[in-house]
Amino acid sequence: MKVLLVDDSTVIHTYIHHLLQAESDFDPLEIATDGAQAIEKAKSVRPDVILMDIKLPVLDGISAITAIMQESPCPIVVFSGHIQRHGLNRSFDALRAGAVEVLEKPMGLSPDKIADFRQKLLKTLRLMSKACVVRRRPVRPSQRRISGDEGKLIVAIGSSTGGPAVLYKILSDIPKPFPLPILICQHTIPGFEQGLAEWLSRTGHSVTVAKQDEMILPGHVYLSTASGHLTLLATRCVIVEEGKHHPTPNIDLFFESICKVYGKQVVALQLTGMGKDGAQGLLALSEAGALTMAQSAETCVVNGMPEVARRLGAVQINATPEEMGKKLSEVAKEVLAKESSSS
Repeated sequence: MKVLLVDDSTVIHTYIHHLLQAESDFDPLEIATDGAQAIEKAKSVRPDVILMDIKLPVLDGISAITAIMQESPCPIVVFSGHIQRHGLNRSFDALRAGAVEVLEKPMGLSPDKIADFRQKLLKTLRLMSKACVVRRRPVRPSQRRISGDEGKLIVAIGSSTGGPAVLYKILSDIPKPFPLPILICQHTIPGFEQGLAEWLSRTGHSVTVAKQDEMILPGHVYLSTASGHLTLLATRCVIVEEGKHHPTPNIDLFFESICKVYGKQVVALQLTGMGKDGAQGLLALSEAGALTMAQSAETCVVNGMPEVARRLGAVQINATPEEMGKKLSEVAKEVLAKESSSS
């Protein structure tokens, strides 16, 4: 496996080289020290995965990611020391530009921390090297019409690897404020969710991390916490402790709880992600009469969760992020028209 490391620190070069050299499936580490070099090396080396800092000389990481995804697409893992500090928004901007994952630089050099980071780094590089990426070009609107559907009261979205950028796109495309509550269950790491909520708020929606016993309201977007499972009981959020359900937060548990409350009155979206989380919950919603959509395979960073849902027969509509935004906009129009006629 070819890895291109983009970082201007020789200490980081040595550190990553040391961690990878003992692994038989990794080729010698390729190195670029600035954003401009990264673009050229991505073309010439054709790496399987790029590990890139955001703060770079000559050309910053966001600009480099944008150019690479336009010219020579490759899975890019952001490698940053500022995930949970002042650079958090930049990490989300990198995901929007086309990066597939964010990995925090280790903050300590104790044996335990080095071992934990090594395991996480190797797992991330191996998994992300298989991620499906596409050339970033302006997307032409689809000519396929998705029909309207009346009587919806809530939108539920399950999302994992590659999801933040898709969530940003969908939220950007739909009316603000949206006339229904929107609940999002996003696989993430502790400490990441607040920054994600703030970043998604840049779309013009009110996005907050869901709180225990919080009542859900139209015009608001509620994001799952990373340290518990977001579920719904009547019209209130219930955060369930981790327990036996994995991963955390758990999309199956999320969908199933919403199904029990709202049944057919749900619009449910299953977005990009690894594994099978959410497929059974989406099936329960579909069987209850809810409208279920899965992100189309060709637009997913990882087509795991949507594909499993399709194989189960849980998906009524396969849609691009643009089509999902269009459908939700149609739902909003119908809700507003119904409210207007009844007033």
